[in-house]
Amino acid sequence: MRKVFVFCILLFQHLFYAQDFNGKFWGEIKNKESVNGKLYYFNAIYTFTENKYALDIDCTGDFNAFSIPEKYIANAAGVKKYYEEGLFSTKTERGFSYIDFSNSKPFQAKNSFGYLRYKDNFLFVDGKKVVYQCFSDYFDDGNLQEVIAIKSSSFLSEKNINYDGSNYTNIQNDFCPWVEGVKGDGIGEWIEITFKLWNLGDKNLCFLISNGYVDFLKPNLYSANNRVKNLHVECAKKGISFTATLEDTPQFQVVRIPKIDIEKEETLTFRFKIKSVFKGAKYDDTCINLIVPFQE
Repeated sequence: MRKVFVFCILLFQHLFYAQDFNGKFWGEIKNKESVNGKLYYFNAIYTFTENKYALDIDCTGDFNAFSIPEKYIANAAGVKKYYEEGLFSTKTERGFSYIDFSNSKPFQAKNSFGYLRYKDNFLFVDGKKVVYQCFSDYFDDGNLQEVIAIKSSSFLSEKNINYDGSNYTNIQNDFCPWVEGVKGDGIGEWIEITFKLWNLGDKNLCFLISNGYVDFLKPNLYSANNRVKNLHVECAKKGISFTATLEDTPQFQVVRIPKIDIEKEETLTFRFKIKSVFKGAKYDDTCINLIVPFQE
């Protein structure tokens, strides 16, 4: 008989301040427009030291993520670079975390982002548009797992938008939450994520979850809608079944999975079922912004 794990996991809310961004972070900036129907990504390095920052972007080729004027881009031997430096600070307003940049140069790539962060992994977000992601270092393929399928018991459709969780397939997709589509609070509704998991080695499988409806330009929508309080997590293939208690925050929080044996490459499906909610002030739609399979 398959062994079943049943327990509650205490989740930790990670709120970060300026000094916690110390270090050098390699990541990717998403081109704001597609080229021939395809989005392109450009290497960028953020360096944070105390309250100072530097941004170094490799913009060789067609680059317009920040509409940087050509005169601010250095071109040497066919390699195009943009560089800026200045001061930064962070703040938290209504549970949403922001990072602000100040630069004395005539042109600045961007002066403010919202952000979601877990340890040294983070997203910089402009409203609901993911602009910069750092989920690996320069010499590592990263800890994100390849999501290959999304399925749910129901989802909300309104104004030509399907809130079906399909954006979970790529962390660099613009935010669009899964929202259950039944009357009431959606207790018992679920979303399934199927992903390829490589050999874990000494790492552990977990999920990063951003709760609720997240728009850094409209933070009121978070409290207006339901958020998940208790979330049942299940993987029938591995005999995993437990309930996690989530914090009422849009910031990344981690749900750790009991240690499991993984073949060199294995496809797993996890189901996340709504057990209880934090009630919305205006709507009874229950939302989860992101669920990210992650090797910790």
